[in-house]
Amino acid sequence: NGVVTNGAAVGYTIGNGISTGVMYRINGSNSIWKNNAQALTVGNGNCTGSVMNVSGGIVTNVGGLTIGGSGSRSNSLAVDNGGLVCAGAVTLGSGAASATYNTMVLTNGGRLNSSGTVSIGGVVGCYSNHAVVYSNSVWNMGGQELDCAYFGFANVLSINGGMLTNSAAVYGGNNTAFGNTLLITNGGRMFSTGVGGVGNANSYNSTNSV
Repeated sequence: NGVVTNGAAVGYTIGNGISTGVMYRINGSNSIWKNNAQALTVGNGNCTGSVMNVSGGIVTNVGGLTIGGSGSRSNSLAVDNGGLVCAGAVTLGSGAASATYNTMVLTNGGRLNSSGTVSIGGVVGCYSNHAVVYSNSVWNMGGQELDCAYFGFANVLSINGGMLTNSAAVYGGNNTAFGNTLLITNGGRMFSTGVGGVGNANSYNSTNSV
Protein backbone atom coordinates (compact mmCIF):
# COMPACT_ATOMS: atom_id res chain seq x y z
CA ASN A 1 0.00 0.00 0.00
CA GLY A 2 1.16 3.55 -0.69
CA VAL A 3 1.00 6.50 -3.07
CA VAL A 4 2.97 6.87 -6.30
CA THR A 5 2.96 10.29 -7.97
CA ASN A 6 4.29 11.01 -11.45
CA GLY A 7 5.79 14.41 -10.76
CA ALA A 8 7.33 14.79 -14.22
CA ALA A 9 5.78 16.80 -17.04
CA VAL A 10 6.01 13.77 -19.33
CA GLY A 11 3.94 10.65 -19.84
CA TYR A 12 4.71 7.26 -18.31
CA THR A 13 5.19 4.06 -20.31
CA ILE A 14 5.04 0.52 -18.96
CA GLY A 15 7.04 -1.59 -21.41
CA ASN A 16 8.77 0.06 -24.37
CA GLY A 17 10.91 -0.99 -27.32
CA ILE A 18 11.87 -4.66 -27.30
CA SER A 19 10.88 -5.26 -23.67
CA THR A 20 8.79 -8.31 -22.77
CA GLY A 21 6.58 -9.12 -19.81
CA VAL A 22 6.82 -5.90 -17.78
CA MET A 23 4.19 -5.87 -15.01
CA TYR A 24 2.91 -3.18 -12.65
CA ARG A 25 0.33 -3.96 -9.98
CA ILE A 26 -1.63 -1.41 -7.94
CA ASN A 27 -2.91 -3.66 -5.19
CA GLY A 28 -5.25 -2.85 -2.29
CA SER A 29 -7.63 -0.01 -1.49
CA ASN A 30 -4.89 2.15 0.04
CA SER A 31 -2.70 2.01 -3.07
CA ILE A 32 -2.94 5.07 -5.35
CA TRP A 33 -1.13 6.06 -8.55
CA LYS A 34 -1.47 9.78 -9.38
CA ASN A 35 -0.33 10.55 -12.93
CA ASN A 36 -0.28 14.37 -12.88
CA ALA A 37 -2.58 14.68 -15.95
CA GLN A 38 0.09 13.03 -18.11
CA ALA A 39 -0.32 10.20 -20.60
CA LEU A 40 -0.05 6.59 -19.47
CA THR A 41 0.85 3.86 -21.99
CA VAL A 42 0.89 0.12 -21.40
CA GLY A 43 3.11 -1.35 -24.13
CA ASN A 44 4.72 0.67 -26.91
CA GLY A 45 7.11 0.13 -29.81
CA ASN A 46 7.85 -3.56 -30.31
CA CYS A 47 6.94 -4.35 -26.71
CA THR A 48 5.13 -7.62 -25.97
CA GLY A 49 3.19 -8.77 -22.92
CA SER A 50 3.25 -5.72 -20.67
CA VAL A 51 0.59 -5.74 -17.94
CA MET A 52 -0.95 -3.18 -15.63
CA ASN A 53 -3.23 -4.68 -12.97
CA VAL A 54 -5.28 -2.31 -10.82
CA SER A 55 -6.58 -4.70 -8.18
CA GLY A 56 -8.52 -2.76 -5.56
CA GLY A 57 -6.25 0.26 -5.96
CA ILE A 58 -6.74 3.58 -7.76
CA VAL A 59 -5.01 5.05 -10.81
CA THR A 60 -6.12 8.64 -11.20
CA ASN A 61 -5.45 11.90 -13.07
CA VAL A 62 -4.32 10.13 -16.24
CA GLY A 63 -4.27 12.52 -19.19
CA GLY A 64 -4.70 9.87 -21.88
CA LEU A 65 -4.61 6.10 -21.50
CA THR A 66 -3.21 3.83 -24.24
CA ILE A 67 -3.05 0.05 -24.11
CA GLY A 68 -0.96 -1.15 -27.03
CA GLY A 69 0.96 1.67 -28.69
CA SER A 70 2.45 1.57 -32.18
CA GLY A 71 3.81 -1.86 -33.14
CA SER A 72 3.12 -3.50 -29.79
CA ARG A 73 1.19 -6.69 -29.10
CA SER A 74 -0.41 -8.70 -26.30
CA ASN A 75 -0.34 -5.92 -23.70
CA SER A 76 -3.12 -5.59 -21.16
CA LEU A 77 -4.86 -3.49 -18.55
CA ALA A 78 -6.91 -5.38 -15.95
CA VAL A 79 -9.04 -3.52 -13.41
CA ASP A 80 -10.54 -5.81 -10.78
CA ASN A 81 -11.56 -6.28 -7.15
CA GLY A 82 -13.11 -2.80 -6.96
CA GLY A 83 -10.14 -1.07 -8.59
CA LEU A 84 -10.65 2.30 -10.27
CA VAL A 85 -8.94 4.03 -13.21
CA CYS A 86 -9.72 7.68 -14.06
CA ALA A 87 -8.42 8.87 -17.43
CA GLY A 88 -9.05 11.21 -20.33
CA ALA A 89 -9.14 9.66 -23.79
CA VAL A 90 -8.74 5.87 -23.96
CA THR A 91 -7.05 4.10 -26.87
CA LEU A 92 -6.80 0.33 -27.24
CA GLY A 93 -4.45 -0.43 -30.15
CA SER A 94 -2.88 2.60 -31.82
CA GLY A 95 -0.01 3.99 -33.85
CA ALA A 96 1.22 3.93 -37.44
CA ALA A 97 2.42 0.32 -37.09
CA SER A 98 0.07 -2.53 -36.28
CA ALA A 99 -0.92 -2.85 -32.61
CA THR A 100 -2.46 -6.27 -32.09
CA TYR A 101 -3.92 -8.62 -29.47
CA ASN A 102 -4.04 -5.95 -26.77
CA THR A 103 -6.74 -6.25 -24.11
CA MET A 104 -8.55 -4.21 -21.49
CA VAL A 105 -10.66 -6.08 -18.93
CA LEU A 106 -12.93 -4.73 -16.20
CA THR A 107 -14.06 -7.48 -13.84
CA ASN A 108 -15.18 -8.18 -10.28
CA GLY A 109 -16.24 -4.61 -9.55
CA GLY A 110 -13.54 -2.92 -11.65
CA ARG A 111 -14.35 0.61 -12.80
CA LEU A 112 -13.08 2.90 -15.54
CA ASN A 113 -14.06 6.56 -15.72
CA SER A 114 -12.94 8.13 -18.99
CA SER A 115 -13.53 11.71 -20.12
CA GLY A 116 -12.23 11.70 -23.71
CA THR A 117 -12.95 9.91 -26.97
CA VAL A 118 -12.52 6.14 -26.87
CA SER A 119 -10.90 4.27 -29.75
CA ILE A 120 -10.58 0.48 -30.03
CA GLY A 121 -8.41 -0.59 -32.99
CA GLY A 122 -8.84 2.78 -34.60
CA VAL A 123 -5.79 2.83 -36.91
CA VAL A 124 -5.15 1.00 -40.19
CA GLY A 125 -3.45 -2.33 -39.41
CA CYS A 126 -4.63 -2.53 -35.81
CA TYR A 127 -6.46 -5.82 -35.28
CA SER A 128 -7.72 -8.26 -32.65
CA ASN A 129 -7.78 -5.76 -29.80
CA HIS A 130 -10.41 -6.63 -27.17
CA ALA A 131 -12.17 -4.67 -24.42
CA VAL A 132 -14.45 -6.58 -22.04
CA VAL A 133 -16.70 -5.33 -19.22
CA TYR A 134 -17.75 -8.21 -17.00
CA SER A 135 -20.51 -8.50 -14.38
CA ASN A 136 -20.56 -5.88 -11.58
CA SER A 137 -18.05 -3.72 -13.46
CA VAL A 138 -18.72 -0.30 -14.98
CA TRP A 139 -17.18 1.85 -17.71
CA ASN A 140 -18.42 5.45 -17.45
CA MET A 141 -17.50 7.28 -20.66
CA GLY A 142 -18.21 10.78 -19.46
CA GLY A 143 -20.43 11.72 -22.40
CA GLN A 144 -17.78 11.00 -25.03
CA GLU A 145 -17.83 9.14 -28.35
CA LEU A 146 -16.89 5.49 -28.71
CA ASP A 147 -15.29 4.17 -31.92
CA CYS A 148 -14.89 0.40 -32.05
CA ALA A 149 -12.51 0.17 -35.02
CA TYR A 150 -12.45 3.28 -37.17
CA PHE A 151 -10.03 1.71 -39.65
CA GLY A 152 -8.89 -1.58 -38.01
CA PHE A 153 -10.26 -5.10 -38.22
CA ALA A 154 -11.32 -7.97 -35.94
CA ASN A 155 -11.52 -5.70 -32.88
CA VAL A 156 -14.10 -6.44 -30.18
CA LEU A 157 -15.98 -4.55 -27.49
CA SER A 158 -17.91 -6.95 -25.25
CA ILE A 159 -20.28 -5.86 -22.49
CA ASN A 160 -20.49 -9.26 -20.81
CA GLY A 161 -22.77 -8.78 -17.82
CA GLY A 162 -21.27 -5.38 -16.98
CA MET A 163 -22.31 -1.85 -17.88
CA LEU A 164 -21.05 0.80 -20.27
CA THR A 165 -22.75 4.08 -19.51
CA ASN A 166 -22.84 7.78 -20.37
CA SER A 167 -21.46 7.41 -23.90
CA ALA A 168 -22.27 9.72 -26.79
CA ALA A 169 -22.39 8.27 -30.30
CA VAL A 170 -21.23 4.64 -30.55
CA TYR A 171 -19.71 3.39 -33.80
CA GLY A 172 -18.91 -0.27 -34.49
CA GLY A 173 -16.87 -0.36 -37.68
CA ASN A 174 -16.34 2.87 -39.63
CA ASN A 175 -14.53 4.01 -42.79
CA THR A 176 -12.50 1.03 -44.14
CA ALA A 177 -12.83 -1.10 -41.00
CA PHE A 178 -14.05 -4.69 -41.29
CA GLY A 179 -14.91 -7.68 -39.15
CA ASN A 180 -15.32 -5.75 -35.89
CA THR A 181 -17.78 -6.69 -33.16
CA LEU A 182 -19.85 -4.87 -30.55
CA LEU A 183 -21.39 -7.52 -28.28
CA ILE A 184 -23.80 -7.06 -25.36
CA THR A 185 -24.48 -10.35 -23.56
CA ASN A 186 -25.29 -12.05 -20.25
CA GLY A 187 -27.38 -9.15 -18.99
CA GLY A 188 -24.87 -6.50 -20.02
CA ARG A 189 -26.13 -2.94 -20.46
CA MET A 190 -25.03 -0.01 -22.60
CA PHE A 191 -26.45 3.49 -22.26
CA SER A 192 -25.77 6.04 -24.98
CA THR A 193 -27.04 9.60 -25.37
CA GLY A 194 -26.14 9.93 -29.06
CA VAL A 195 -26.77 8.37 -32.45
CA GLY A 196 -24.12 6.03 -33.86
CA GLY A 197 -24.06 3.02 -36.12
CA VAL A 198 -22.49 -0.27 -37.11
CA GLY A 199 -20.82 -0.64 -40.50
CA ASN A 200 -20.60 2.99 -41.62
CA ALA A 201 -18.94 4.50 -44.71
CA ASN A 202 -16.82 1.85 -46.53
CA SER A 203 -16.68 -0.63 -43.67
CA TYR A 204 -18.03 -4.18 -43.97
CA ASN A 205 -18.66 -7.40 -42.03
CA SER A 206 -18.94 -5.56 -38.71
CA THR A 207 -21.54 -6.91 -36.27
CA ASN A 208 -23.65 -5.69 -33.41
CA SER A 209 -25.06 -8.50 -31.24
CA VAL A 210 -27.34 -8.22 -28.23
